[in-house]
Amino acid sequence: MSQSEDAPQKAGWGELGHKWITAIAGLITALAGAGFFLGRSTAPETPSSPDANAAAPVTVTVTVPAGNDPGTEASTAPVDTDSDLRWEGKLNWNGYGTGYNLDLVPPTYTDGRYLSGTLTGLESYGDAAQIAVWKSGSFPGRADCAEAVDTEGTDHISTLEEGNQVCGRTYEGRVFRLEVIAAGSDFKAEGVVWEK
Repeated sequence: MSQSEDAPQKAGWGELGHKWITAIAGLITALAGAGFFLGRSTAPETPSSPDANAAAPVTVTVTVPAGNDPGTEASTAPVDTDSDLRWEGKLNWNGYGTGYNLDLVPPTYTDGRYLSGTLTGLESYGDAAQIAVWKSGSFPGRADCAEAVDTEGTDHISTLEEGNQVCGRTYEGRVFRLEVIAAGSDFKAEGVVWEK
């Protein structure tokens, strides 16, 4: 018997292992290179210089005075850009005996003159305000609210629902808008009060 006949026969992976590894590595390298070039050819091009016709981003900063009343919070309602904005924020009528005098910054309760949230609406005590429900689908501005109060102002609105807009004018003549964000026992509104 010859020496080659005595040695076990190497077949398959054992004999071709290094050749297979080299072939697979070459295939992976070729696929990765093709993917790189394919990705580069389909990637969106970035302009080398900014477009002269593109509008620059506009930043608006709104400062809301900090309040001492725990029922008033920062507003999430649409920002009014009127330069004569006096106060903007959230009002929370969370039980019997809560109310706000909207002539004060921040609005707080004053004995004898306040706007009170009821289970179903709003009521003005001591001539605190004249109020009217905004009946259009748009968001009322200062002039819209002033006109609504002049034509339909009252001291009591008995039925309000979430999403209703209420326009008003305070005892001292300041126009305001309230957006009802919760009705019922925990009546809440986003408020805006403008200067006289």
